[in-house]
Amino acid sequence: MADKYEINFASLLMPEPLPPVQRLTDHRVRHGRAPLNIDSIIAMDDVEEALEAFSEIASESPRLIPKLNIGTAALDENPADVAARERRKFNVSIEAQRSWPNPNLRAPDAAASRGSRSVHVFLPMQPPGELSGFSLLHEGLGAICVNDREPNEGAKIFTMFHEYCHLLLRQGGISDENNSDRVERFCNKFAASFLIPRTALVVAIGDVQIPHDFSDST
Repeated sequence: MADKYEINFASLLMPEPLPPVQRLTDHRVRHGRAPLNIDSIIAMDDVEEALEAFSEIASESPRLIPKLNIGTAALDENPADVAARERRKFNVSIEAQRSWPNPNLRAPDAAASRGSRSVHVFLPMQPPGELSGFSLLHEGLGAICVNDREPNEGAKIFTMFHEYCHLLLRQGGISDENNSDRVERFCNKFAASFLIPRTALVVAIGDVQIPHDFSDST
């Protein structure tokens, strides 16, 4: 039965039904927001169970697993301003960022851990194209999940900070490239501004002429 329904064997021995799994807001636009594949559902269950376990440990030893330690954001703020504020907290300069080797998740993840933000990051293998990632909040703990089958490392890094913004907003969700939803658009702008601040981008571009301001679609 455990194999058939793809649930933990111990779940069958519980004296009563388990509480319902946290339902995340689905912001996806790919595939017409089709029902999630079982692999994605299992990944969400696994992350939720991990946060529940961490929460129990934290209740006994807060120093071992501290609560989420990040700021907050509101949708009426300018996402670029929020990104600049968070970059200052991460204490990573543009010069340091440019010195990193080929893009990978280790460098930004190390920067995040340096600030003791207590954000748990997971990279499960999920169906390609179905979702970019998701974020969860549970009893003062936060988790980011990045699809390890994203097309390249740059996409994974962008997704990680997109989901980080979801945690700043205290709104977990399931994400892809959607730019038509207000929350997703805010998180996209935050991630872009966090990774490449506009001033640094203009300096790097140098004498290249930009014919018009960047729109949401470019």
